[in-house]
Amino acid sequence: NNLIEKIENQIAYLECVFTGASTQISCQSIVMVTERIPNTSLYEQLINQKPNKKTKPAAINIQLIGDAEAPGLIADAVFAGHLAAQNFETAETDIQKALFMREMPSLK
Repeated sequence: NNLIEKIENQIAYLECVFTGASTQISCQSIVMVTERIPNTSLYEQLINQKPNKKTKPAAINIQLIGDAEAPGLIADAVFAGHLAAQNFETAETDIQKALFMREMPSLK
């Protein structure tokens, strides 16, 4: 939860967004991860594959999930992966039904 105040002489000066406490970290380089555009190139390549004559269409079970679908929090990407694994090879209609299911405890 730090902001970069400045970078000078291979030192990054950071400030905590909550407390304002300053921290210095020695570094040789900084990689800024700021672009939040989904990368669907692999998905598009797989979807556009020509079907194999001996098998089913190539892209029958391919699903776009996580940051490839919409960049977000790591927790969102993990949940999307978990949900995709739970629903692997499940019919789309069953997946849609399950989205609105809830537990109804019996009060008998």
